Amino acid sequence: MKYAAKIFFIVLCMSHNSCIGFLGKQIDEKSSRYRKTPFGIVFASFDEASTDKWLKDVDEATFEVLSESDARDKNRYWHYGTEITGANPKTLVFIDIDLAKDDKTIFDQYEGMEWRKWTCGVDVKTAELVVSEPAGFIYSYLRDKNAIYYLNTRLEADPATFRQFTVIGGIFVDSHNAFFNGEIVDCIDVPTMILCENGEDFEDKNNFYKYDGDFKYKESEGIIHLPYTIIPKQE
Repeated sequence: MKYAAKIFFIVLCMSHNSCIGFLGKQIDEKSSRYRKTPFGIVFASFDEASTDKWLKDVDEATFEVLSESDARDKNRYWHYGTEITGANPKTLVFIDIDLAKDDKTIFDQYEGMEWRKWTCGVDVKTAELVVSEPAGFIYSYLRDKNAIYYLNTRLEADPATFRQFTVIGGIFVDSHNAFFNGEIVDCIDVPTMILCENGEDFEDKNNFYKYDGDFKYKESEGIIHLPYTIIPKQE
């Protein structure tokens, strides 16, 4: 009977875009979106094009709202209503827009809305974001005491010299190679790279690289192409 009532409640709420105007009650002043109903706790979307998210297997006795987007209980952690499965709710912290870590591993949310647990052997205790400020997407490189990592992949890069090269454009370098989107860019000659004053265009001994903002994503290839127009230098 309770399950049938919950289904009726959800359908009724969907017809009005959100459950907020009905039985949902704000749990904590930290967030207007985590709300308690007679059928459980819901994360309200406030978006006509979206659906509310019902939190599963909540321990209501230990449930607490941390911020507008985050909540936890003794067993689980939710970010915008999506559970970060396997995360330790007591130790989880966010280090970038789409990266978080607990006392055991790293989690990312690169593809879709589900969070993924890293399995690439990163040393969590020494893991830190390479860029000075969180930026997400193509800037989400991590460094630990041993290596450089990008989206659950350990890169063939020197952690001691790896750094961001362009302010905009997502180009990173170490002492030997240039990287974009976690891949080595073979056409760039690192020893002769010179960054322009605008922080986005650059050159090497062979080419000028003009930032065009076109990431040229090709779903069939599963890669994002370099957002630069490459202009060969005249011999």
